[in-house]
Amino acid sequence: MHTLLRGDCATVSLRVLRCVHLMIVALLVVPQATAQRYFFENIGVQQGLPASKVYAVVQDGFGMVWIGTEAGLASYDGNTILNHGTQEGVAPTGARSLLLDKEGHLWSGHLDGGITHFDGSRFRTFNLGTGMNSAITGMLHADDGTFWVSTAGHGVFRFT
Repeated sequence: MHTLLRGDCATVSLRVLRCVHLMIVALLVVPQATAQRYFFENIGVQQGLPASKVYAVVQDGFGMVWIGTEAGLASYDGNTILNHGTQEGVAPTGARSLLLDKEGHLWSGHLDGGITHFDGSRFRTFNLGTGMNSAITGMLHADDGTFWVSTAGHGVFRFT
Protein backbone atom coordinates (compact mmCIF):
# COMPACT_ATOMS: atom_id res chain seq x y z
CA MET A 1 0.00 0.00 0.00
CA HIS A 2 1.29 3.41 -0.95
CA THR A 3 1.00 6.29 1.44
CA LEU A 4 1.10 9.90 0.34
CA LEU A 5 3.81 12.01 1.74
CA ARG A 6 3.41 15.69 2.46
CA GLY A 7 5.25 16.61 -0.81
CA ASP A 8 3.01 14.30 -2.84
CA CYS A 9 -0.12 16.05 -1.49
CA ALA A 10 1.28 19.44 -2.50
CA THR A 11 1.98 18.13 -6.01
CA VAL A 12 -1.56 16.74 -6.36
CA SER A 13 -3.08 20.00 -5.04
CA LEU A 14 -1.02 22.04 -7.50
CA ARG A 15 -2.15 19.84 -10.39
CA VAL A 16 -5.81 20.19 -9.35
CA LEU A 17 -5.45 23.98 -9.07
CA ARG A 18 -3.83 24.17 -12.54
CA CYS A 19 -6.64 22.04 -13.99
CA VAL A 20 -9.35 24.19 -12.38
CA HIS A 21 -7.58 27.36 -13.55
CA LEU A 22 -7.36 26.02 -17.11
CA MET A 23 -11.08 25.15 -17.11
CA ILE A 24 -12.03 28.64 -15.89
CA VAL A 25 -9.91 30.30 -18.57
CA ALA A 26 -11.43 28.02 -21.23
CA LEU A 27 -14.96 28.85 -20.11
CA LEU A 28 -14.22 32.57 -20.30
CA VAL A 29 -12.43 32.53 -23.66
CA VAL A 30 -14.49 30.06 -25.74
CA PRO A 31 -17.76 32.08 -25.77
CA GLN A 32 -15.78 35.16 -26.85
CA ALA A 33 -14.19 33.28 -29.72
CA THR A 34 -17.49 31.87 -31.01
CA ALA A 35 -19.67 34.97 -30.51
CA GLN A 36 -21.16 36.26 -33.75
CA ARG A 37 -20.82 39.96 -34.46
CA TYR A 38 -23.52 41.88 -36.29
CA PHE A 39 -23.19 45.04 -38.34
CA PHE A 40 -26.12 47.43 -38.12
CA GLU A 41 -26.76 50.11 -40.70
CA ASN A 42 -29.59 52.63 -40.44
CA ILE A 43 -31.29 53.46 -43.71
CA GLY A 44 -33.73 56.35 -43.55
CA VAL A 45 -35.04 59.39 -45.36
CA GLN A 46 -31.54 60.90 -45.40
CA GLN A 47 -30.34 57.90 -47.44
CA GLY A 48 -33.30 58.14 -49.84
CA LEU A 49 -36.26 56.27 -48.33
CA PRO A 50 -39.58 57.91 -49.24
CA ALA A 51 -40.62 57.96 -45.52
CA SER A 52 -39.26 56.96 -42.13
CA LYS A 53 -42.29 54.80 -41.22
CA VAL A 54 -41.50 51.35 -42.64
CA TYR A 55 -44.27 48.73 -42.71
CA ALA A 56 -42.63 45.76 -44.45
CA VAL A 57 -39.30 44.47 -45.80
CA VAL A 58 -38.53 41.45 -48.03
CA GLN A 59 -35.47 40.33 -49.97
CA ASP A 60 -35.86 38.73 -53.38
CA GLY A 61 -33.77 35.96 -54.94
CA PHE A 62 -31.43 38.49 -56.57
CA GLY A 63 -30.55 40.11 -53.23
CA MET A 64 -32.70 43.21 -53.78
CA VAL A 65 -34.30 44.43 -50.56
CA TRP A 66 -37.82 45.78 -51.07
CA ILE A 67 -39.07 48.28 -48.49
CA GLY A 68 -42.70 49.27 -47.99
CA THR A 69 -43.13 52.68 -46.36
CA GLU A 70 -46.08 54.95 -45.59
CA ALA A 71 -45.14 57.04 -48.65
CA GLY A 72 -44.52 54.21 -51.12
CA LEU A 73 -42.33 51.38 -52.33
CA ALA A 74 -38.53 51.47 -52.46
CA SER A 75 -35.78 49.02 -53.42
CA TYR A 76 -32.27 48.79 -52.00
CA ASP A 77 -29.41 46.90 -53.66
CA GLY A 78 -26.95 47.39 -50.80
CA ASN A 79 -25.72 50.70 -52.20
CA THR A 80 -28.56 52.68 -53.74
CA ILE A 81 -32.18 53.26 -52.80
CA LEU A 82 -34.66 53.63 -55.65
CA ASN A 83 -38.18 54.93 -55.02
CA HIS A 84 -40.85 53.45 -57.26
CA GLY A 85 -43.98 55.47 -58.01
CA THR A 86 -47.13 55.67 -60.10
CA GLN A 87 -45.13 56.74 -63.17
CA GLU A 88 -43.68 53.18 -63.18
CA GLY A 89 -47.03 51.51 -62.57
CA VAL A 90 -46.96 51.25 -58.77
CA ALA A 91 -50.27 51.80 -56.94
CA PRO A 92 -50.55 55.18 -55.21
CA THR A 93 -50.13 55.63 -51.44
CA GLY A 94 -47.95 53.74 -49.02
CA ALA A 95 -46.89 50.12 -49.33
CA ARG A 96 -48.35 48.43 -46.23
CA SER A 97 -47.49 44.77 -46.93
CA LEU A 98 -45.06 42.86 -49.17
CA LEU A 99 -45.02 39.31 -50.49
CA LEU A 100 -42.69 37.28 -52.68
CA ASP A 101 -44.77 34.65 -54.46
CA LYS A 102 -43.62 31.15 -55.37
CA GLU A 103 -42.17 32.45 -58.66
CA GLY A 104 -40.19 35.16 -56.87
CA HIS A 105 -42.46 37.98 -58.04
CA LEU A 106 -43.08 40.90 -55.70
CA TRP A 107 -46.58 41.84 -54.55
CA SER A 108 -47.21 45.03 -52.60
CA GLY A 109 -50.44 45.82 -50.72
CA HIS A 110 -51.14 49.53 -50.39
CA LEU A 111 -52.85 51.77 -47.86
CA ASP A 112 -55.70 52.66 -50.24
CA GLY A 113 -56.50 49.03 -51.11
CA GLY A 114 -54.46 48.85 -54.29
CA ILE A 115 -52.10 46.00 -55.10
CA THR A 116 -48.88 46.24 -57.13
CA HIS A 117 -47.30 43.24 -58.87
CA PHE A 118 -43.67 43.30 -60.07
CA ASP A 119 -42.59 40.41 -62.31
CA GLY A 120 -38.94 41.43 -62.47
CA SER A 121 -39.34 43.75 -65.43
CA ARG A 122 -42.50 45.84 -64.95
CA PHE A 123 -45.01 46.95 -62.34
CA ARG A 124 -48.77 46.40 -62.72
CA THR A 125 -51.55 47.65 -60.46
CA PHE A 126 -54.70 45.77 -59.41
CA ASN A 127 -57.77 46.67 -57.37
CA LEU A 128 -59.82 44.19 -55.38
CA GLY A 129 -63.12 45.85 -56.25
CA THR A 130 -65.14 49.02 -56.34
CA GLY A 131 -65.33 50.70 -52.97
CA MET A 132 -62.53 48.61 -51.49
CA ASN A 133 -60.27 51.28 -50.06
CA SER A 134 -58.99 49.61 -46.87
CA ALA A 135 -55.29 49.06 -46.35
CA ILE A 136 -53.94 45.70 -47.49
CA THR A 137 -52.43 44.44 -44.23
CA GLY A 138 -51.18 41.02 -45.31
CA MET A 139 -50.83 38.67 -48.28
CA LEU A 140 -50.29 34.94 -48.64
CA HIS A 141 -49.59 32.74 -51.67
CA ALA A 142 -51.02 29.34 -50.71
CA ASP A 143 -49.65 26.00 -51.87
CA ASP A 144 -52.58 25.57 -54.29
CA GLY A 145 -51.72 28.87 -56.03
CA THR A 146 -54.49 30.88 -54.39
CA PHE A 147 -53.69 34.36 -53.09
CA TRP A 148 -55.16 35.50 -49.80
CA VAL A 149 -55.29 39.22 -48.99
CA SER A 150 -56.20 40.63 -45.57
CA THR A 151 -57.47 44.17 -45.16
CA ALA A 152 -58.00 46.71 -42.38
CA GLY A 153 -61.77 46.91 -42.65
CA HIS A 154 -63.03 44.77 -45.55
CA GLY A 155 -62.16 41.29 -44.32
CA VAL A 156 -60.16 38.80 -46.36
CA PHE A 157 -60.14 38.40 -50.14
CA ARG A 158 -59.15 35.27 -52.06
CA PHE A 159 -58.20 35.22 -55.73
CA THR A 160 -56.44 32.96 -58.21
